[in-house]
Amino acid sequence: MIQKSITGKRCTAGGFFSSKDNEHLQKMELTIKGIQELGAIHSGTILQRRGVSRSSKPGGSKVMDQPMNTKFLFSKGKLEELKTLTESEKTEIVVIFNPLTQNQKQSLSRLLDLPVLSYSDDLCVSTQSTK
Repeated sequence: MIQKSITGKRCTAGGFFSSKDNEHLQKMELTIKGIQELGAIHSGTILQRRGVSRSSKPGGSKVMDQPMNTKFLFSKGKLEELKTLTESEKTEIVVIFNPLTQNQKQSLSRLLDLPVLSYSDDLCVSTQSTK
């Protein structure tokens, strides 16, 4: 059972959210609380916001909910940050709030050299409302 596989493990929580999503912090809190209730040790958090940019390039509101990178979900810079965080915190498993395709899980897992789970797909019954 997947839920038992995180018990006692150092776990980094992550999430990808549109800047239009006003509940992103509550969703991350839900993820952290959920992994702790399953017996994991929260060792760090990473958050990617789409539409919150320091870039001088104009953005596109039509793609705000789309992944920064379809293979990994996150941007290159955020992936580097996630890799550094997981190494420094001695993370044993990564749990991402968002639904992930099997390819995204495998790509992230290979990049990080760690198991990667989707909170909404693998560990939680429903993430529809955080209120």
